[in-house]
Amino acid sequence: MTTIACDGKSMAGDGLAARETLITVLDAIKVTRLDDGRIVGTAGEKPDTRKFRAWLQEGGTKPKLKDLAALVLHPDGRLVYHTDSDIEGTPTGLPNAIGSGCEIAIGAMLAGLSPEKAVEIAATRDVYTGGTITVFRRDE
Repeated sequence: MTTIACDGKSMAGDGLAARETLITVLDAIKVTRLDDGRIVGTAGEKPDTRKFRAWLQEGGTKPKLKDLAALVLHPDGRLVYHTDSDIEGTPTGLPNAIGSGCEIAIGAMLAGLSPEKAVEIAATRDVYTGGTITVFRRDE
């Protein structure tokens, strides 16, 4: 699980990766920027997140995915929510978050905190959120 948070200006994600009850990595990169400026945050199985990002970057045939949730922040500030069953995505409101710590992160952002701080707070209560936080800002 994970926490990815977005307020329309920036997106942040934690770095914890686990397999069942074993933490495997604390510096996983779950938020990236594509060549066209879109910022992508993914949660789910690593092979599916890689296929999804590659499809967004390169186009081509839609991949078949089993376990994916993703937020894509467009350069114009639109946020789109994608899942394995809705790979084309659906526009969604701001602020928003995905993953096991999403409710905590959304509450923190509604209280005025940044996505980075929202993920930090989620990590204090959600056992599947932690590690290094990666942040991308729309205007950078």
